[in-house]
Amino acid sequence: MDDIPKRGRFKCTVIGTDTDISDRLTPHALFGYKQEAATIHAEENGMTAYAEAANGVWLLRRSRAVWTVRPSYRDEITVETWSRGVSLMTFLRDYRFYVNGSSIPAGAGSSEWIIADKDTHKPLRPYAVIPQDIVARLSDTDVAIDRKAVRLADPAVPAEKVMQRDIGYSELDHNDHVNNTFYLRYGVDAAARYEALRGASCGLDFRFLDVVYLRELSLGDVLDVLVAKEDRHYYVEGKKQDGERCFRMILEPSA
Repeated sequence: MDDIPKRGRFKCTVIGTDTDISDRLTPHALFGYKQEAATIHAEENGMTAYAEAANGVWLLRRSRAVWTVRPSYRDEITVETWSRGVSLMTFLRDYRFYVNGSSIPAGAGSSEWIIADKDTHKPLRPYAVIPQDIVARLSDTDVAIDRKAVRLADPAVPAEKVMQRDIGYSELDHNDHVNNTFYLRYGVDAAARYEALRGASCGLDFRFLDVVYLRELSLGDVLDVLVAKEDRHYYVEGKKQDGERCFRMILEPSA
């Protein structure tokens, strides 16, 4: 196991369906690249094998990203990723993004995962699934984002419902729930809708994104998406019809 690389690298090309009206990479596509890189690396370093042996699946609980250069159509992207160990019940993972072979990062990311029982989706204790010494040997303490992941506070201004969505079949993944990238689609669409209702342009460019996943969404669920804007930041949350909160996020526009 000592010869297993602590870091993985995932390469891809930005295709047209992953870009927005400005021909630049969309936030949800970036989060999709992060998820793919994490999935491949966890398989390569053996962590997923431990999870599967315990009848476990990886579930995302939080994902953040910041970028200084947003990639464009047909750019070559390299996502570097590594495990950063365990904090309480979550596995930490960090990322750096490189564009067109540059050695200077165009952005960085982090994510927090749990291993949950495949049938009940109840969290499993990390070291009961993967021994602590194995996690330590497969992890790197390098921190990619210099912003501490703090609890998302409620904005001072009230949130406004701007859209409603019926969850459809094509939004589900192999865990039979809405894939995490769709939550970011909902958030960006809601922020654009918030501005459109005020007669503003829908062209939005975000440099920092922080999404907390609270509850799963399933086929047939009806989702209300609410937005509040404070100090140029968009605070977005999704709620089911019974008021149960499913996600929260902060979208910070570029200067």
